[in-house]
Amino acid sequence: MFKPSIFCFVVTALVFALQVFPLTGIFMMLFLAMFWSIITINAGFLFMIAEAVWWKISPRWTLVFPVLYFGGYFLFVATHNFKIYQADYDIPRVAIQFDPDKQILSVPKVFAESFLVKYGLEEVLSSHPSHSGMEDYQKTIPRETLVRLGDREQCEAMRDYGYSKGTFFMRINISDGKGGYKPIEDKCIYGIPLHSEPLEKEIVLIEQDKTRRKPADVRLIDERPIIVTTPDGRVTEISAGYAIMYPWFPVPILGCSLISSSAEWKCHAAFHRYAPKPIGYGHVDKLAETLGLIPQDKKAVLNRKAAKVEIRRIVDDYNDPRRRFERIIANPCNAQIPDKVFPMVLADRNYVSSNKEKILDAYIRATREYSLTCEAKNRKLRRALTPFIVGLSDQDYKGLSGKLVDYFAQEGSDFENRYYGYEKMMREDFHMLVRFGDLGEPAYETLLDMLEKSLGRIEPWKTPTALYYAICRAGPGITEGKRARVLLIRALKRVKRYKVAQREALRDAHYAAFMRLGLESDYSQYLDPSQHVSAQDRPIGPSSPPSACFDLNKKD
Repeated sequence: MFKPSIFCFVVTALVFALQVFPLTGIFMMLFLAMFWSIITINAGFLFMIAEAVWWKISPRWTLVFPVLYFGGYFLFVATHNFKIYQADYDIPRVAIQFDPDKQILSVPKVFAESFLVKYGLEEVLSSHPSHSGMEDYQKTIPRETLVRLGDREQCEAMRDYGYSKGTFFMRINISDGKGGYKPIEDKCIYGIPLHSEPLEKEIVLIEQDKTRRKPADVRLIDERPIIVTTPDGRVTEISAGYAIMYPWFPVPILGCSLISSSAEWKCHAAFHRYAPKPIGYGHVDKLAETLGLIPQDKKAVLNRKAAKVEIRRIVDDYNDPRRRFERIIANPCNAQIPDKVFPMVLADRNYVSSNKEKILDAYIRATREYSLTCEAKNRKLRRALTPFIVGLSDQDYKGLSGKLVDYFAQEGSDFENRYYGYEKMMREDFHMLVRFGDLGEPAYETLLDMLEKSLGRIEPWKTPTALYYAICRAGPGITEGKRARVLLIRALKRVKRYKVAQREALRDAHYAAFMRLGLESDYSQYLDPSQHVSAQDRPIGPSSPPSACFDLNKKD
């Protein structure tokens, strides 16, 4: 007796068999044969039910097959989808109580509009579009632009003075909430350079981690967790991505196709997945709920009078490199560092000379004021300001001797930390420490204290070479009291005992210090100057200028 169910399964098997062989499979693929199984397999099990219940051409026990097929699939989908909805529900609710009066959000640019229009925030910090090499940038806040919702006055001023100069970004059209954009009367979204206005609020950083994937109970594709970091360093993570969803009715795919990326003919059998459900990712509502924000009436938000902003003054300020420079050093967290204004300001020697104390204070503050969310910016600022301080004239530099001695006396205490002190002096303060020796007598005791601490706590090859060059530049007078001679000999003895790759660089620094301090005979007891490459290329003695010790214009 003819059974439609058997016919459907036979057709499924024959279609699959024809697809297994590439010669016939290519033609079958053109007709989308792998999707035929959606009809044939489901029809086969439905016919089995009809044959056993209504047509009476099959025994009742055959119902077990469609029950296992449809029931097993439904149970799998229900369990799977429940985990997805549970994961979405488990996103923290009001995990961080955001205070818009005292705090400001730093968000990816795609989030800015929703927080301004839907949740009524007056301003947010926003980043420019992503580009390659963003690893360090993503960990550095605040972002580059202060974004606000402006009215007619701001929009016109922005168009006339700002946007035409490429300084700001602006959009007259605002999302209509339906996937498109429409003009909003007398309103625009605009951004101004962050360092153009003082920022007194604490920053809550919101970023997407595009590099790390965390384990989850449900399979996520394109997973990009949202990380919320508060000013005190607390971190809240929101699961973000697209979860794989299965339709409630089975959609079996059975067939073969050509994998163009690997030139491979591959067969597969699986239930089709579609309409991935977003979990957190791109959901400003989920993020706002985590921050304790509630939606505002859109009409009321758009009718609210925007705060007055002097766009013309901001443009003029932006085009004045000295003003921008002063704002950057006043608050490095509110700027892009290093900024292109630095070389322009550095060329103005009169300005640098008259502002040398302010520049040194900014350098010291960037070292002392540790902030988890601003450390990368402070580190960049120290590197950018080093040429300003190192390049000062002797007269200007010696005018800062009091602050410099206090700074390096404090820095010397970091040698108690055998790793941090060495790394910092080698990577961040190298030229600063070398130039410190130019103070001569005021720097003597501080330099020798640093050397003594390094001999007691650090492996001999890890003492910064900058320290010996600084002692060399300090001059012959540092040997008075014999302390310098004793410490340098102790250092030379220790280096001589070790066979390490760094020994040559250290021996060059030792040689320069011994020769300029008039300790050639002491150096000769342990190492032969005539066999030293540096000794042959660069004769040096007590009467040599400080530049003979180390050229501050060369790279370390």
